[in-house]
Amino acid sequence: HFNMTQDKLWNISPRISPEADSALAAFPPLLRQVLFNRGFADDPSARAYLRGEPNSNTDPFQMTDMQVAIERIRYALANNEPIAIYGDYDVDGVTATALLVETLKKLGADVRGYIPNRFDEGYGLNNNALDELKADGVKLVITVDCGIRSPAEAAHAQTIGLDLIISDHHHPDDDNLPPALAVINPKRHGDIYPDKDLAGVGIAYKIAEALLTKTDQADVVNGQILNSLLDLVALGT
Repeated sequence: HFNMTQDKLWNISPRISPEADSALAAFPPLLRQVLFNRGFADDPSARAYLRGEPNSNTDPFQMTDMQVAIERIRYALANNEPIAIYGDYDVDGVTATALLVETLKKLGADVRGYIPNRFDEGYGLNNNALDELKADGVKLVITVDCGIRSPAEAAHAQTIGLDLIISDHHHPDDDNLPPALAVINPKRHGDIYPDKDLAGVGIAYKIAEALLTKTDQADVVNGQILNSLLDLVALGT
């Protein structure tokens, strides 16, 4: 017997409406309810969702600071400045790091990944790592899956002359954002990018997409590069 105690709070989605049940009649009953729970109450939108068709409103430049970040990265590319992608040691952080390193290498960048040691350095930006990257000649650091709660470390990067772009999906403290050149996070207050639930690797992918917009390469080549990254996006997500 299952004991339903007082300290449990059950959030039960409402039963599918008769109108949606009729509109989704082509699908099995259980799938109809699941689609309805996810906000799809008509056949065309349900089929688009199940096919994984991209949302036309996901222009990466809708994210606050994306334009500033892309201009700085393109400057680094044009001037062959060493770039570091600073990630995290979980799957999201590692795949996001690999994704941007791979993309930037295909664009001819002098780029390296940096994953902090879980035991010695812990999660997120740390000043010693920033000092080492600066001493190694790095001019631009791009964080993935971390950095949104590192205002002191961002200030340190500023002090030692490192340009810093932060990309993260964790909840920001909008009153105490890191003093970075750009802070890309769709959860920022006022950010109009429609999908607030991207993983860190999803945001890294949107940076790659923005970078490959209006480059000298043919659109078909850029499309092939972006498609080749989707395994990393799926794994990290």
